[in-house]
Amino acid sequence: MSEALLLLNGPAQDKKTLRAIAKDVELIACADGGLKVALEAKLTPDIVIGDMDSRPKKLPKLPETVYLCDFDEDRSDFEKSLEWLKGAGFEEIFISGVRGGRVDHERVNWSVVRAWSSKLEITVIDGGITRLLQPGHHRFPCSKGRTVSLVADTTSAVVSTKGLHYQLKEEKIRLGSRGLSNQCLRKTYEIQVHSGRIWMVYPDR
Repeated sequence: MSEALLLLNGPAQDKKTLRAIAKDVELIACADGGLKVALEAKLTPDIVIGDMDSRPKKLPKLPETVYLCDFDEDRSDFEKSLEWLKGAGFEEIFISGVRGGRVDHERVNWSVVRAWSSKLEITVIDGGITRLLQPGHHRFPCSKGRTVSLVADTTSAVVSTKGLHYQLKEEKIRLGSRGLSNQCLRKTYEIQVHSGRIWMVYPDR
């Protein structure tokens, strides 16, 4: 599966994690001002996508970096970047910069994640790890004792789990707090989403 790291123009909370992921992916992309985040993390992007209104005023000398200008005002630079990555054949995207900054920007970012999670495997790496799970079987690595929260995205989701302290068997998780702060019992755990969608979150400790 082709993997990419996408940096948005939001605060990167864990630059060490960014550098570790960057070593394993095939491409590093920046959505416009995400270039500043890349430079702060000492990463060299392969491509910068957007209308270029948030990039550093003085561009660094990056001879191997491609700048793709897209001035469509009806789409955010985040959406433009995801569309390009999908068209280029990338299937799994790690994203930093979704959280923080202006509250309206953050709300839009989560809305974009929600919309694109049916087309790409998206992992948000801000303040922990967040994935939106569609119906199907999902298996994740974990460490014993780590907090795992399952939060409904739809009005209700029917979920079964294995390897978590509070086991679920075809149980409904509705919008609200149920599913918050479960705990991993072993090195891997499994989630079966029978219907609806849920957010799987590993919060930072």
